[in-house]
Amino acid sequence: MNIRLFKPSLGDEELQMVREAFDRSWVGLGPMVSEFEKQWAEFIGCETAIGLNSATAALHLACGCLDFPKAKKCWFHP
Repeated sequence: MNIRLFKPSLGDEELQMVREAFDRSWVGLGPMVSEFEKQWAEFIGCETAIGLNSATAALHLACGCLDFPKAKKCWFHP
């Protein structure tokens, strides 16, 4: 059984940007990510923003930024 959680809503502009990323072979990293980070930082009013490829990477970075002790365990609820 498949349960649809949401229906993507992409307009022509978003689809064109996706096509351009695939055409340049820069799907995960590249100039569009850098531009997104810059615009996001400006939007939320901070100096720097970092785009990551997964929530796991974000949680790993957060623990590193908080000087979370390496010998300790940290559980995250999915």
